Amino acid sequence: MNFGDMIFLLLLGLVVFGPRRLPEIAKTVGRIVGDLKHVGGEVQGKITREIEDLELAQPAKVLSSVANRVSAV
Repeated sequence: MNFGDMIFLLLLGLVVFGPRRLPEIAKTVGRIVGDLKHVGGEVQGKITREIEDLELAQPAKVLSSVANRVSAV
């Protein structure tokens, strides 16, 4: 997103929501984006740990773990 796009969105927000509500909406959107980044980081960390665990495990344990997970579904 370049500078022109940001200016356009700011002007559009001013027209649609008005100058009084725009800071409140921007704060809420910022909080939501921050929360989504935090959750995404947690999920990525969990996936990375699972992959590392699978890579470090012995092949027989990996196969039995996969078989147990598949049979649980």
